[in-house]
Amino acid sequence: MNALRCLLTIGMLFMVLLFSSEGRAKTLCLKVPTDGFVDELDPAVASNRVQFGTPFSGRRYMFARGVWVRVTNNQTGIVDFNNYLDANGCTTFNSSGEFPAPSYSVRLYLKAQVATSGAPNYITVRRRNEPDTLGFYENIQLITTSLIGSGTATIYVTDEFILPRELVTLSYVMQDRFRGPLTGTYLEVHDWMAGDDYTPCIEEPPDSSACKSGGKYRLQLRRDAVADASVRAYLITHEYGHAILRMNGDQAGKDNIGSVTYNHVARGSCTGGDGHSFSSIEWDSAAATEGWAHYVATDVWTSHTSSAPNDPAWMARYYSSTPLNMEGASTSYPVRLCITNCGGCDIGASNETDWARQLWDFHTNSTPGSYQDHSAMLEAVYGSFPWFTSNTNDSVRAFLTSSQLPRWDALASNVNGNGIDEGNY
Repeated sequence: MNALRCLLTIGMLFMVLLFSSEGRAKTLCLKVPTDGFVDELDPAVASNRVQFGTPFSGRRYMFARGVWVRVTNNQTGIVDFNNYLDANGCTTFNSSGEFPAPSYSVRLYLKAQVATSGAPNYITVRRRNEPDTLGFYENIQLITTSLIGSGTATIYVTDEFILPRELVTLSYVMQDRFRGPLTGTYLEVHDWMAGDDYTPCIEEPPDSSACKSGGKYRLQLRRDAVADASVRAYLITHEYGHAILRMNGDQAGKDNIGSVTYNHVARGSCTGGDGHSFSSIEWDSAAATEGWAHYVATDVWTSHTSSAPNDPAWMARYYSSTPLNMEGASTSYPVRLCITNCGGCDIGASNETDWARQLWDFHTNSTPGSYQDHSAMLEAVYGSFPWFTSNTNDSVRAFLTSSQLPRWDALASNVNGNGIDEGNY
């Protein structure tokens, strides 16, 4: 009888232990090495956190904001979490059992949900023309880790998976830095390499591009174009700038950008013809659209106040280690570049560096007039659609309010502004 009581007691104790372990809350945060300039790598891992592996030396880490993950309890075989992380890159879930303490397999989907005050936005990343489904990244288990008790695990992905890097960089940009009033939209990112037999925007892009194709807004990012992660951050966000302008315009019923033409004839020391560069002469439409994308990339990764090299107010350039100063001049990139370097600009022609500085100043300068927030910036540009090949400045001026126009014209001046007014005003 005593032996039976002992066995019953042991059995009941086992059941209590098992029951009490089920439903225990666990918190998991995921960090991924990214191309961004924001570093969210803990300087010291707190005692209640689990760090998986050794983070890359010199690599910036960012929380995987809104990224879809699946967490499987390796003891029970039950999927304890299969959904989007929150806007901080974390989630809390209930364990399906931990007697003994289980390990968890964590997998990452290449899709992120960007929270807004309305319907969320979504970002997906894929290689080439992969199916439009929620597939695992190459079906790879990212990590296996133990979550003991009710502690929090901060998981560092310690492989250079480039697709999650792109996803986490863009989810941060859309979530925290530059979105405007955009809600309920879908951005599809295609990772592309030279020699691929499929590209979503144009067949043989020089580097990267953005487009609307098949009813979706797409970024085409060339993986092997830029190796330097800090420069790549600007390239990714430049293309994002093109897309976010069109997406906000589409939401407002102004998606038709009109005619954007890259075929102006070279003038002075400025190149022309197909394509574009920071120092080329372009028709207004091309200079304005590229200047806008430069402005967005600068605004995402820098502050509004400093002008130290590689610090706020500088724009990294894709083919040079020398960044472009948005707040001042240099020998190669003087203020009013089109006037100074291109031997003067015809009416209808300008330069993307001048337009980038114009938009940057319109957004950030304290005078004349007042600071323009992101929604005002977006509306001022897409509101002037559709653009014609030339005289884009006229289109923007026609849309601006009576309080915005004096600010715009003063900053655009050929005399002491950014030189995009073509001598008309």
